[in-house]
Amino acid sequence: MKITKPTVAEILALHEDCTRRYSASGLFGVVDEDEKLYELDFKSELLLPVQFEAEGVILPTGRDLVDTCVDHTNISNVRAWVSRKGESTKSKEEQELLRKFGLGVLYRNNVEASISPIRAGAKHYWLHGLCILKDVWDADRWIGRPERTEDESEETYAVRIDEWRAEHHDSIPVVILPVHPKNIMLDPYYEGGMFVFETHEELCYNVKQKVPRWGNPGGKRVTDTVEHISFWTKDYRCELYDREPVLKVAGGVAKNSYGFIP
Repeated sequence: MKITKPTVAEILALHEDCTRRYSASGLFGVVDEDEKLYELDFKSELLLPVQFEAEGVILPTGRDLVDTCVDHTNISNVRAWVSRKGESTKSKEEQELLRKFGLGVLYRNNVEASISPIRAGAKHYWLHGLCILKDVWDADRWIGRPERTEDESEETYAVRIDEWRAEHHDSIPVVILPVHPKNIMLDPYYEGGMFVFETHEELCYNVKQKVPRWGNPGGKRVTDTVEHISFWTKDYRCELYDREPVLKVAGGVAKNSYGFIP
C-alpha cells in the first residue's frame, strides 16, 4: 500500500478534529478530576456549613492508596522478551543478545534519570489508569568516534581510541520518556494505530534557544508559552511550534526513520 505524505495543513486539521473529539468524550475532564482528587483540592465540594468550613479536614486516603500502589510496582526487576526469528543456534544467540540489550536500556534509563521514567509511568498508571512511554534516540548521548589528526601517528591515535572506548563504550543513546496521558491523543479512527499527537506547552525563551530558525509567528515574549505539537505516523513526523513547522525539510514533514511510532 502506498503511503501518502501528509501536509502541514492536513496535520493541523487532524489535530483540531482530535482535540474536539477528545474534549467531547470527557476524557480530559476525567484526567483533570484525577489530579484534583490526588492533590486533595476538593474542599469546596464537601458542602460544609459556613461556620465549620475553616475546620474542614480532607483525609489523604485516596492519595495514600495511589502512592502505595506505585511503591509496590516493581520497577527494579524489569523483564524483557524478544521473539526468535528462527530455530537455528544463531537465532537463539541473537534473541539472547537483544534481550540483554533491552534489559540494559531499561536499567540505564531507570538509574540515570533524575526521576525514573518507569516509576513516573507507574504513577500515571495508578493515578489515571494509563501509562505512556516514549522511546527516542538522543544523539547527545552517542559519543562520536574521535578523528585522527593529520600530524598524529598511528600509535598515538590507537592509544586515544583505546581511551575513548574505555570511557564511552557503555553509552546508550536510547531514552525512555514518560508522557502524561493528557498530552497524548491517539488516532481515534483506527484503534489508535495510524497516528499519534503529543502536545506540550513550552517556554518561548527555551524554544528560541532550541530552534533558532523558528519564526515566532505569534510574536510571543520570552516569558510566554508556546504550543508544541508533535505528530507521528510510522512513516512520517512533524514538529510544530505555534502551528509553524520547524524540521529542516521541504514542506515541514520529514520521514520517520524509526519505521514505527515511538
